[in-house]
Amino acid sequence: RMNSVDYKKFIVFICSFLFRISAGDDILGCNGFIKSDIPINYSDVEVKLLTKQGSVKDHTDCAPNNGYYFLPVYDKGEYVLKVSPPEGWKFEPEQVSVLIDGATDPCSTGKDINFIFKGFAISGTVYFREKIGPKGVIVDLIRDVKNISDKDVISTTTSTENGNFIFSPVVPGKYLVRISHPRWTIRLNEAFVEVKNGNGNIPPGKLIIGGYDVSGTVTSDSQPINGVSFVLFSKIKSVYVSGCATSTLPGFNSHGLNLENWAPICHVASNANGIFIFPQLQPGQYLLVPHYKGAKSTKFDVHPRTLPFTVTHDSLQLTTSFEVKGFTVSGKVLWSENGKPMSDASIYLNGKEVTKTGIDGVYNLESMRAGTYKIKVEKSLVEFEESEIKMSSTTLPDLFPNKYRVCGKMHSVSSTGPYRIDIKSENEDSLIEVETDSKGNYCKYLSPGKYIFSPYLNRMQKNNGLLFSPMTRVVEIIDSPLDNINFSQLRSTVKGKIVCMSVCPLITVNLKPKGQGGLFQTIAKGGTYEFKDVMPGDYDVYIEPGLGWCWDKETQPLAIINEVTHVPTFTQSGFTVTIVSSHDTKVIYYSETDINDKYDLSVTPGSTHICVPKPTPYIFEPFGCHGYPEKKIRWVTGTVSLIALTHLNSYSLLSTHPISDLSVAVTSMDSASSHPTKIIPKLAAQVTDNVRYDMNIDLKEGEILSLIPSAPTFLFSPQTIDVRGHNDCINVTEPLFKAEKGHVISGEVVTGANVGLGDVLVTIKDEDDTVIFHHLTAPDGTYTSPPIKSGPNYKVVAEKEGFILTALARQGDFSAHKLAEIIVVVRDIKDTKPLQGVLLSLSGGKSYRRNAQTNADGSMSFLSLSPGEYFLRPMMKEYRFRPQNKIIKVNEGATEHIILAGERVAFSGIGEVVSLSGEGESGVVVEAIGLDQCHLLQEEATSNEKGHFRIRGLKPMCSYNVHVKQGADINKHIQTSSTDNVPSSDISGIRLFAMRPTSRTDVLVYVLPDRPEDLKTLRLRLSREEAPEALVGLIKLSDYKPSPDGYMLSSVPVLLPPLPADGRTYILQMESSLSQATHEYTLRPIHFKASGSSKVIRMPFSPRLRSRDPDLSQSSYLVLPVLIALGLAMYYKESL
Repeated sequence: RMNSVDYKKFIVFICSFLFRISAGDDILGCNGFIKSDIPINYSDVEVKLLTKQGSVKDHTDCAPNNGYYFLPVYDKGEYVLKVSPPEGWKFEPEQVSVLIDGATDPCSTGKDINFIFKGFAISGTVYFREKIGPKGVIVDLIRDVKNISDKDVISTTTSTENGNFIFSPVVPGKYLVRISHPRWTIRLNEAFVEVKNGNGNIPPGKLIIGGYDVSGTVTSDSQPINGVSFVLFSKIKSVYVSGCATSTLPGFNSHGLNLENWAPICHVASNANGIFIFPQLQPGQYLLVPHYKGAKSTKFDVHPRTLPFTVTHDSLQLTTSFEVKGFTVSGKVLWSENGKPMSDASIYLNGKEVTKTGIDGVYNLESMRAGTYKIKVEKSLVEFEESEIKMSSTTLPDLFPNKYRVCGKMHSVSSTGPYRIDIKSENEDSLIEVETDSKGNYCKYLSPGKYIFSPYLNRMQKNNGLLFSPMTRVVEIIDSPLDNINFSQLRSTVKGKIVCMSVCPLITVNLKPKGQGGLFQTIAKGGTYEFKDVMPGDYDVYIEPGLGWCWDKETQPLAIINEVTHVPTFTQSGFTVTIVSSHDTKVIYYSETDINDKYDLSVTPGSTHICVPKPTPYIFEPFGCHGYPEKKIRWVTGTVSLIALTHLNSYSLLSTHPISDLSVAVTSMDSASSHPTKIIPKLAAQVTDNVRYDMNIDLKEGEILSLIPSAPTFLFSPQTIDVRGHNDCINVTEPLFKAEKGHVISGEVVTGANVGLGDVLVTIKDEDDTVIFHHLTAPDGTYTSPPIKSGPNYKVVAEKEGFILTALARQGDFSAHKLAEIIVVVRDIKDTKPLQGVLLSLSGGKSYRRNAQTNADGSMSFLSLSPGEYFLRPMMKEYRFRPQNKIIKVNEGATEHIILAGERVAFSGIGEVVSLSGEGESGVVVEAIGLDQCHLLQEEATSNEKGHFRIRGLKPMCSYNVHVKQGADINKHIQTSSTDNVPSSDISGIRLFAMRPTSRTDVLVYVLPDRPEDLKTLRLRLSREEAPEALVGLIKLSDYKPSPDGYMLSSVPVLLPPLPADGRTYILQMESSLSQATHEYTLRPIHFKASGSSKVIRMPFSPRLRSRDPDLSQSSYLVLPVLIALGLAMYYKESL
């Protein structure tokens, strides 16, 4: 058994097989031109065909005379055409993505994909001394003129990593390159360069940076400090710096600092904004030491004491700011006066959090100055008052809370808050009112002392019967928060009875508050029921729908104000029939025991409910223009489903003349359709000068039929039409087709010797140049068109490759004259046999180009050529040709014979990918990776619609690892590989077996009745949860017969219709024809999701025969005569 992950992957096995592919695949390729306004050598430019993942499929250089290129494509798919010129040359576009589908893309339709040359490149590097330099230097490209101005700046860029820069595209000429930077010192800032017929390069060391700036800040209480000195140290003594003082700093000493191996370099001082700058430093490691003395030689601490940093090829802003510090004081926070220490309390000074208390409740205030401050403590569950303190000593007074949090809850299951609770102190007369949230929760901060908590109810709450217990609670607050000061609500009991036409089954009864509150449910047994723990208030009592019975009252109102409350009795009045219909229709229904007493009913779409007085089965008969699965539906219990399968669709055809042999061919998209393949429309009426024919077809909703009218010598408009079944009956008044008599055109094509010329393409167009007919002439040069629409302005055009055709006096006749041609023959250099499938690319003349493959005899003819020079290039994967290309001069009307030789230099791996059933798997990418000395080689191919693949270009005497290519979006579900050694021939017999994940869920249901004879009364109904009225499947177990040995079936395995494994939820309902008047049973629906490959469901069926003389309670004496009468009626019915 496979898990879900396995199902999402291909499982591939490799074995041998014999399989061959013809070498002559259909020609398909991409072509275009390299175009340039500047003279360039086209043959220096290469065009590559890449896969979507970047692998090179093929490449070619361009024709030297006009820049034309052509690249054959052997497999359809996503590719990238990329121009590959000498380094620095700029083309637009640089690459083009193509999705080759063989039909609509530019390559398949033969459109040119051109690359336009824009210019050469100028490149260079900005240096720091003799080393590579930084990124971010501004580089300007300027015309080399006498008086340079801003308008002469052609382009501006910035240097990249390591100081490199490039300008592209650039046309030939003389240029000046200049560098600059807003902060750094420049030592050499200009260099000259000339571009002729290639790229321009600036020699190393022509553009040099002097150094980089380093800056920082110093503050005290967020205020800038002026005059703080900063001494710079380096591990290298000879460091080149500029813009800082190298003299000794008065009063500075390194006492207490570890400056071993560090040498002083220079120093600077902060300005009025607290900023200090070292303007020019070379890359390296440095250490910064602050030094600050105030008035009267008072020395302040500046932090940090030292700051190491590293300068790279960039400006440096020190992220760590230096700060002048002050002195420290301490204090303590307690839970109460003389109480326990409070840890983790937040200390705020002048509204700003400065520290937290430790585990001993002690806190420290650092960097303080003398003066008066406001101090406050914050801690969860308690409150502190803000106080003023004077910083005149190193210790502060103890701090403790003035209020503690008290919380509780008012529990009520019949209503929601907010509620109100009153709190009164024993020592004060004032009253504190607290409101709870919607869930009854409340909290209040109170000072230490004793309090009385009392729930308060408004008039509405009292009228709704809301009461809480206890009435009051006494709470004492000492030195900690309190929780669980709770109050709860009063509850009651509700009782009631149900009277049924027969013995009452188990019945669900609902009790629902009229205001806010949840629904209560209970089960009535023997006609009695009871609800416990019900809150006081107004309620509605009703029986749970779905039993299929009618009642004298659907709902009983009830007011609960006492501990025990009785509900008025529910009495059964009949049986409910639910009719679910898909359309408006008429229905006749009657009791099976009284077929003469019939009722008419109009049913609308959706559900219709009616009440019938008898428990006997009823027959429902729908009638109208809809088609249903059954003409009569027998109802015993449950739902009457009227889901229309087909609807009457009426169409017509209008003709200018009567048609004696008119027929309409009908083709259905559904192979299981029972529609006739041909219908004969009926003559309906003469309409003015036309004749109308009618057609009536019963169609399912969404069913598509293709209608094709036909009759000799008649034209139909349109020639064919698809009709789709609607969700209701329709009568299309406008005719689907119009018919009229046609016209025939014939002619012939002859040569100068008056001999018929065959295989000439003849095209007939109307006055709008719309093609209405095209056909090849017969060997004798004649042709005849089928009937076409009558008209005076038809155009007849003839064409054949290698010929000029001229129209003659009689419409439809032509004369033919032959043009010049090049005939190419390609043979194998090894055995001189003809090479089939060689791709020949010919371009030149007057914008002529064509790409074609050689035939089985190794030849290809290029016809209809004008005089001029042509460039011929042979191409074939795995072959090298001699000569590689050829310039051919063609004269007017001449025939040039060219012979080429091909040498096989690589071979193919041929195979297929199939499923376990033997069907081909398409779209699988197979890759061959070279091993050992051939590890740099890689080729790939994609399996076609039949699963066949051919990996071309495998080098002889190389071993390859053949496997499915892995990638972000390619075959990530396939994992396999195979190693093959390539001899001097093609390899065949590579076969990959693939198993795809399951796309459906099979559901097996075991039906287990207590008695085998009950199977014939059962059926299974399957529907989707989101559309329970739409039937997915209906299985009657009466169709299952006893075994051949005559034994009754004790259980039946039922296989449901296959379900798509899409995770949707389905409902499986068992239904029985056993009367619930005689039997007692419960049929509960089963909900399941269509996921995984299979599911097994067990459905038992255990009916019990109802007792004829149950014990009657005192409350049942009133219905005893009715029960006796019903029992006698049932008895005589069964005996009959």
